[in-house]
Amino acid sequence: ACGAELVFGTGDKPRDFLYFYFGTFIGGGLVLNGQLFLGRTGNAAGVGPMPVQGPDGRMRRLLEVASLASLAGEIEAAGESADHLWEQPDHWQVPEHLLECWLTEATEGLASAILSATTLLELEAVLIDGWMPPAIRAEITARTAAALQRLDLSGITPPLVREGTVGAQAR
Repeated sequence: ACGAELVFGTGDKPRDFLYFYFGTFIGGGLVLNGQLFLGRTGNAAGVGPMPVQGPDGRMRRLLEVASLASLAGEIEAAGESADHLWEQPDHWQVPEHLLECWLTEATEGLASAILSATTLLELEAVLIDGWMPPAIRAEITARTAAALQRLDLSGITPPLVREGTVGAQAR
């Protein structure tokens, strides 16, 4: 998905960016000096296992709070079907209170992951995309940018947080 953004994405392309893609799990990619960085084994920037602090203060993996599987689990725990999440990325029917809770946890987790990555790499931007309605992607992007600004950014120049341009079909 990150490679698709690099090759087929539109608009201004940052030379250095971290990419998050919301799918069943959350995945990612890294572009350095305008080139997709795969790492020694091809798994660089596989962001799902990144440790982030959960709302209860305990450390969790990013994929536990920022993935469609986590949203689907919450929907099913409430006694509703989550099948529609997988059928069409443009139309979700998620109860507002469940969506709100998921958005809060996902964006706080993303902000924490971005801060961790930014302490190691000077990133120009972070791009967020995924299998979701464009309005939800825009909301995740805006909330993540706001959550990042609430963190202690001492000594760090935070990257620009923006939406990916390829969309649901990026993978």
